[in-house]
Amino acid sequence: MKKIVALIMVSFVVVSMFLVITPTFAETRSISISIRVKTATYGDGTIKTLDLESEYLPVVIACENPDAPYESMKAQAVVSRTFALYKINYEPRSNEFDVYDDERDQVYNPTVTVTDQYKQSVKDTNGIVLRYAGEIICAFFVSGRNIPGVDETYKFVTDNEGKTGNDIDRAQKPIGDPANPHNRGCMGQIQANELAFKKDYKFQWILRYFYGADIEGLPIEIPFKA
Repeated sequence: MKKIVALIMVSFVVVSMFLVITPTFAETRSISISIRVKTATYGDGTIKTLDLESEYLPVVIACENPDAPYESMKAQAVVSRTFALYKINYEPRSNEFDVYDDERDQVYNPTVTVTDQYKQSVKDTNGIVLRYAGEIICAFFVSGRNIPGVDETYKFVTDNEGKTGNDIDRAQKPIGDPANPHNRGCMGQIQANELAFKKDYKFQWILRYFYGADIEGLPIEIPFKA
């Protein structure tokens, strides 16, 4: 009997050596990620290393879409997180830093007031990153305004609701390169706010409206209303 027990224990140890432990969704959500920000416009030109979730994203939301309805604010949190992770993983600005603190990437002005709502929108979407074919997309976004001669970024906004695969519209230059496979469209902040306010879209629906019906990484959601 002792020999059998010993054999079982040895077998367990050997098998355990070859097991690959896959992190659960909850575990992946708790991973701390840093982003290196060049304070070119709203600072002294130095590079700041910030925690993505607690230090960077709430400020970006406060700068980029502060008056958004809560569902489009959550959409902004997901988009800003996805864009940041794309830059970190695929296109950092240099070996020294990942993003600028201005419109070249996302606005990060640490002097703005960060409310509890901005922080909560980040927490409520913590760990949600947009992907296509398993890869992080470059989640382009613009204001979406139509002010002739001042801000005409509405022309870059993509309507990809119900579209999949190669049928989606991609962000156009100079916002994005259509040849980039990570380019799955461009969100308009004004349009996202209208979808949330006027049509009662949830943040998942808003994101699929701009980036396509086959975008990956979103949590289980309530069915899309007709």
